[in-house]
Amino acid sequence: MSTFPHEVREAILHLRKLYPGWEPNTLLAALKTDSSWRDQPLPCRARITTLLKQAGLTRRYQPHHDLIQPLRVPLTNPHQDRIEALRQQELEQAVRERVARPTGKTDASKDVVILAKERRIKELEEALTKTTKNSAASRHRVPHLSHGKAKRLTNCPILAWE
Repeated sequence: MSTFPHEVREAILHLRKLYPGWEPNTLLAALKTDSSWRDQPLPCRARITTLLKQAGLTRRYQPHHDLIQPLRVPLTNPHQDRIEALRQQELEQAVRERVARPTGKTDASKDVVILAKERRIKELEEALTKTTKNSAASRHRVPHLSHGKAKRLTNCPILAWE
């Protein structure tokens, strides 16, 4: 390295301190791409390695060690975590549907309305049957209904109430 300018030495050491993981080949490639060092002769990889060793910027080789594995807890039921997550999603979906449901009449209140309508229809049919019998008996123009039962009047405008 004594044949290379002092500025090149300082640039290599500066880059190594900035990027301690860069190897000599990477440092040399960085110098070659820098416009200020493009026209000057640069040291080879071996010379850069020697410079880094002299400056104390190398690391001792560290062999690979396996990562520590977490303890495995045996599951009592396969896919237990996934099943619990699906149950939680179903619960959240049910809550969202309850919130999004319109605030109209519930099924029970609809049933009450239907029962009230049917009761009212029966009352009106009975009243109509009584008036029909009275008017038929007095005038003899309207024939008597079969077996005393009135036919259900569904198209009657009087019954169309809510």
